[in-house]
Amino acid sequence: MPRRFATLTLVHGTTEAAMHASLWDAVRAGFVFREDSTYKFLHDRIQQAAYTLIPPARRAEVHLRIGRVLLASMPAAQLAEHLFDVANQFNRGAELLVDQDEKVQVATINLRAGRKAKASAAYASARTYLRLAWRCWTKPTGAVSTR
Repeated sequence: MPRRFATLTLVHGTTEAAMHASLWDAVRAGFVFREDSTYKFLHDRIQQAAYTLIPPARRAEVHLRIGRVLLASMPAAQLAEHLFDVANQFNRGAELLVDQDEKVQVATINLRAGRKAKASAAYASARTYLRLAWRCWTKPTGAVSTR
């Protein structure tokens, strides 16, 4: 999946120039290529290999941070367009949710994603999003699991 410069800069937490500099070695090596205002991995396997560089114990934290950054940076119309991306980031970090208001917000995002998936006849995805919405609403603080 291509990642727009603005999104990468937000997630990277730095300037666009610093983000480009961070990716330069991967571009030069041919693992990632730049196209218009996006970066793309040459192959899914390269993306998977890059993901394994994140220590497993930190992955949920990274996904939760990305979900928070994406949500905070998007107006409502843009959130509707990127609803699945935001929901997926939060869901991968859901076990770290402790604030009840944030859990309700994530549950609402999952509810919207579930309804959107169902409307597109993506019933298995809809079921997953709706199940996760329910868990966010019903689990005690710190007990949300994506399993």
